[in-house]
Amino acid sequence: MYLLPMPRVDLLALLPQQGVIAEIGVWRGDFSREIFKKNKPSKFHLIDPWRFIDRDDYRDDPTNSQNKEHEENYQLVKRAFRRHEKKGRAVLHRELSTEAAPQFPDNYFDWIYLDGMHTYEAVKEDLRAFAPKLKNDGLILGHDYTNQKKVQELQFGVVDAVNEFVAEEGYDFFALTTEDYPTYVLVKDAHAENAKSLINKLVRNVRPIIEIRDYPERPFQHKQFEYVDHRNRTKVRLIPSF
Repeated sequence: MYLLPMPRVDLLALLPQQGVIAEIGVWRGDFSREIFKKNKPSKFHLIDPWRFIDRDDYRDDPTNSQNKEHEENYQLVKRAFRRHEKKGRAVLHRELSTEAAPQFPDNYFDWIYLDGMHTYEAVKEDLRAFAPKLKNDGLILGHDYTNQKKVQELQFGVVDAVNEFVAEEGYDFFALTTEDYPTYVLVKDAHAENAKSLINKLVRNVRPIIEIRDYPERPFQHKQFEYVDHRNRTKVRLIPSF
């Protein structure tokens, strides 16, 4: 696994271009617009129910707002991608990811980005539902790979779900950004074309890169450190520990 000192928005430029992409969990579409701008997909599927999810383990998630706000967010995304919808390059799917997945053929996507519900069960369901929809050299990316204190209180289960999926399905945990809310990259075959292309671009464009050879066999903890800055303000820094 390659540890990458870069934000997810910069990682986009190094991913396959002009492909077929899905983003699961769109919310207000801020990251969706970055994907479209930097990757110029031939087909971009934006998947989000845009409705309140009444579940005990998800009710307090900051993106799980009331339906009125979800409707406003949906209309915002609809306006942003209206022109691309008309040209057939963008498709909005207003439904749960597990409802949308069966509509796509197997071996369809060049890469997907998972940022839907962050509970353990939901992440596992998304991974299992969309993995068969990837091309043989496709990439799975996802947001919020963290177990810091704040997300534990929100019952996030991304780390455990992703690690179990990797072990059960034989995927390679390829890369991880070092942000406060990191993005992970999984590949089915580290020697496939897209994986080799990505590591070549990373080597040319990202410094430093740290390789952790036995991950996720070793435990991960997103450690939280508090410090006082030059203005005597208490700050928090998150450091990935393996």
